[in-house]
Amino acid sequence: MEEEFSPLLLSLFFDITFEPISIGIVLNFIIIILLLFCSALISGAEVAFFSLAPNDVEILKK
Repeated sequence: MEEEFSPLLLSLFFDITFEPISIGIVLNFIIIILLLFCSALISGAEVAFFSLAPNDVEILKK
């Protein structure tokens, strides 16, 4: 039994338009990539900090 697509669903696919890339879109992508990079750095530092053994913490305090 095949399902028919509703006209509303088909209209969603056929109403796709492509706009030229504006400077705002480019800046938004750059900001998103920068924030993703910062998140990766912070997550990596958190994993490194919490994986330290107590002996390693004492060495770092000296």
